[in-house]
Amino acid sequence: MKGIAVILMIQVHIVQLLSQQDIFESALCSFSLFLGGPFVAPVFLLLMGYFAALSNSGFKKNIIRGIFILFLGIGLNIFLNGRKVKIKLNIC
Repeated sequence: MKGIAVILMIQVHIVQLLSQQDIFESALCSFSLFLGGPFVAPVFLLLMGYFAALSNSGFKKNIIRGIFILFLGIGLNIFLNGRKVKIKLNIC
């Protein structure tokens, strides 16, 4: 189920970023966006939490892994969106 959730999340993001307007408004695309929409991320997080609790790795290792993934996500967002933002400092 985790794999299906990941595939649906990737598919939704690709469709939103790369599809043309006429394809984006089609019934097939609407159905596809519904499948990968509001229910997929909570199901994925629920399953990840369940399997993290069942894992034999220690609490400290899970915390370190979570912090690493958090900073990896922050770095990815800065890399992808930081190029678009131009910061202008007006210093008198």
